[in-house]
Amino acid sequence: MQIELEHSSPESLREIARFLQYAADSIERTTLDKEAERTETQRSEEGGTQPASSSSLDSRFPLSALAEFARAQYAHRLQSNRIFGFEVSSDPAWNMLLDLFIQRVEGKRVSVSSACVASAAPMTTALRYLDMLEERGLLARVPDLLDKRRILVELAPDALLKMATHLSDGMAALRKPKSPKLGIFEWG
Repeated sequence: MQIELEHSSPESLREIARFLQYAADSIERTTLDKEAERTETQRSEEGGTQPASSSSLDSRFPLSALAEFARAQYAHRLQSNRIFGFEVSSDPAWNMLLDLFIQRVEGKRVSVSSACVASAAPMTTALRYLDMLEERGLLARVPDLLDKRRILVELAPDALLKMATHLSDGMAALRKPKSPKLGIFEWG
């Protein structure tokens, strides 16, 4: 990947930095997740993050499809910001919820710093949103059993259910037949 830094705006450089931090965190999560596979029994006994099960969630779509839909929404939000040159689609809380949903479905652990990067907001702003989401019962901070220096963030069970329902509703809306009155195209 070649990046032309000479003519880049400060916002473009910040976006590149967020992308690189997100990539680094993803690599770190993958490495730690491989270690975690060996201690999954211990984690489950102590209440650690498990891949989401579709048995208790909205069953209109497979969880993997909902995670892909959430991933597409997240990418589309970032692309909108790039196209318009400013944050037209800026909601750090929603970005974090989308990312936490995706990672939960895939059984991956998310550090506080990774959740902040996923918010696409400055670190202090992202931390305020994490606090707000925690206060509203949508996420929980839990200690990392493999690395005592880190705190992990995960969706609360009720938030996981709400996210699955909301994403299922979004996918279902895309599959509805064309509305003759509005002239809306059929997408599904």
